[in-house]
Amino acid sequence: MAVILCPSRMWKPLMIAIFIAILYPPLSLRYTVFGFGRGSGRTVNLHGHELKRIPDTLYVEDLHYHQASNLLFGASEADEETRKFWFPPTADLQKSRPIGQGTFVVIDPKTIRLALRNFSGPFITHGIDIWSSSSDRESIYIFAINHLPNPAHIASSSTEPAARSQIELFHYRIGDAYATHIRSIWHPLIRTPNDIYAVNSQEILVTNDHLHRSGILRLIENLGWDFTPWSNVVHMKFPLHLDLPQTSFGHNGPPNPSTNARAGVSASVALRSLQNMNGLGHGPSCSDVLIGRASAGVLVHAILNPAYPSELQVTESLQLDSTIDNPSYFADPYAVETGRDASGFVLAGLWNAAEFPTAEGRDPVVVWMVRAQTEDGQRMDEEARRWNRTVIFRDDGHSVSSASTALVVAIDPRDNEGRKQGWLFVTGPVSKAVVAARIDL
Repeated sequence: MAVILCPSRMWKPLMIAIFIAILYPPLSLRYTVFGFGRGSGRTVNLHGHELKRIPDTLYVEDLHYHQASNLLFGASEADEETRKFWFPPTADLQKSRPIGQGTFVVIDPKTIRLALRNFSGPFITHGIDIWSSSSDRESIYIFAINHLPNPAHIASSSTEPAARSQIELFHYRIGDAYATHIRSIWHPLIRTPNDIYAVNSQEILVTNDHLHRSGILRLIENLGWDFTPWSNVVHMKFPLHLDLPQTSFGHNGPPNPSTNARAGVSASVALRSLQNMNGLGHGPSCSDVLIGRASAGVLVHAILNPAYPSELQVTESLQLDSTIDNPSYFADPYAVETGRDASGFVLAGLWNAAEFPTAEGRDPVVVWMVRAQTEDGQRMDEEARRWNRTVIFRDDGHSVSSASTALVVAIDPRDNEGRKQGWLFVTGPVSKAVVAARIDL
């Protein structure tokens, strides 16, 4: 057997070539996803046929569509100043106590800001989800992240984390001007909650988007992609009603995380070892769970494990060319009537994440529609399936600044001169208002 030895002078260029081959693809992908070179001055707007700004929808980061009532639900801040000083998801912890109280908005198409009953204290909004029983579609449970300061940190200064976020559960009935607070929900596994997936009225999934709350290690998490798989999804179960006196944040009385918010709550990790799992969304079936890995620009498709309902199984991951956040799924209600199924995943993100947030408050955004490819009008089976990724909306930051959520509501072709179109709603964490664009599907 002959052995060929490379001369020593060839090892250096060979090793350089190997390193380039290994590092170039992920670095090139990061360059694309973070949008280097895509400043607002280079962003070409794509607004569809009509663009509307929906008033009184400040900082609505998350938005959900209730099909039975044709209503949109979101959580909105009341004051622009709130997030300048206190918003743990962006590591803004300048105030030891939050200011202001957000609420829920219902869009139909006018905006209704709901009063909050049985609730007092701060409400620093973030991700939400809604759930209603098939037997009573007018009764809606609303789950919402509330980013509260940590009472232990206030008492002992820097020895404890500054934030102790929890989930608030409200009940709303279609037509009411208010939502009634049912209870607060907290568990030690909830550290940096971002979004919620409602399984039912007493069971949810919650993402912890980071391990580190602030500082250089948090930045490394965002940049590390698969090298920093430190986020997770937590499964939680709890009773709706308690016979204990209300004493936790969100109620009258001193804040105490060890009493009502913790009472009756069980939790376990449903999915781990993925980087920066942020937004959660519902997919085509009731067992589908969509997860947005924000800084990686990856949509993760998972299912609730039928054998172990508290666990998630990842079935597929799709790469996009921008950051993404809260995923949604558009189920085309007119697919049979029109002879073409326009269903797909709707994903909003930052077109120029490398510069977010900009000093001018104008952060370019993009919205993707991801659909399964078809052959002769028929969808391919899962094993042969491929995906089309199409930009359906883009803005230079002037109409909507930042985008974390987008969803599509179909327009009845019979009321639209036979055209297959829908209203695309787009919003973000530093957007002054939700915008709606009429687009072709």
